[in-house]
Amino acid sequence: SMESYPYATDLYGGVIAGADGKAIDDDNRFYPLAASYFRLKHKGGQIWFGIEEEASQLNFTLHRVADGEKDGPVEEALDTWTGSTAEAWPVAGGEDLDEGGYWVVGTYPVIADQSIKVRICLGDEETATGCAPNTEPDDNDDDPPTESEVKGCGCNAGALLPTPWLLMLVLPFLRRRQN
Repeated sequence: SMESYPYATDLYGGVIAGADGKAIDDDNRFYPLAASYFRLKHKGGQIWFGIEEEASQLNFTLHRVADGEKDGPVEEALDTWTGSTAEAWPVAGGEDLDEGGYWVVGTYPVIADQSIKVRICLGDEETATGCAPNTEPDDNDDDPPTESEVKGCGCNAGALLPTPWLLMLVLPFLRRRQN
């Protein structure tokens, strides 16, 4: 067993959280065949997760700390998911979860040449949606063009095409060749 080694206490000091708090907004680097740990001090209610970019190779699990404590041994996973969509959503099926400590484990369980760096957010809905990309549709697609858009404005509106200028520069060289 690990405890039989004279340096065993140096090997295991417990799981170290990459980020912890009531809300987590972390630009984390996930390494191949490794895990990243995030400790959430949950006030009760839904726990939301948001990811800024699609990272389908990442897997996440949510674990509640046993007996509702803020820290200690964890229970079996309440939910598992991947980073396959760049958006925010409530984990654990949107259930209201008890107040207490929760751990989220993020893994990149493949052999790969490079790590994946992506921003993730955990906590309430506001925190998680702040991390997800803006998915609101552009409202200028449905609007008719304004008068200035039709007529043109700014520096580019009256710009001459470069083709006539190029022809004017090339013509003298062509005439010299013919002579």
